Amino acid sequence: PKEINATELESLDKEVLPVCKLKLAPKHIYSSNHFLYHKTTCREVYNQFWRNKGDADDVILINERMEVTETCTANLAVEKNGIWITPPFICGLLPGTMREKLLAEGSIELGILTISDIRSAKMIRLFNSVRGEFVGVLSS
Repeated sequence: PKEINATELESLDKEVLPVCKLKLAPKHIYSSNHFLYHKTTCREVYNQFWRNKGDADDVILINERMEVTETCTANLAVEKNGIWITPPFICGLLPGTMREKLLAEGSIELGILTISDIRSAKMIRLFNSVRGEFVGVLSS
């Protein structure tokens, strides 16, 4: 995404959409891991990235095909050509209920996202049914 300096970040209206500082996972996940597709207490695949997130608030996960999947705690979407795109289920992600609602409403569509899409995005939308919707900012 566009570089946002500290002054600009402070000026974002956090009452409207909270901001979450993100980092890219240093290694990939395997989309064939069936624990990614179900809400379960077996969260080791997420926990390994969460433990090493440093000063970031969350980590963007990437599969073995270098496709963006989700974060440790939320689904995501990026605007491409005027359309908000979220990765399809087959990339290896939990198809969250808020994601399903946004898909049903037509406010997001399915499509493959790459690291390049994340880096060039004007904004990263994050969402889950517990925390609601918030903005992700890729940290350097």
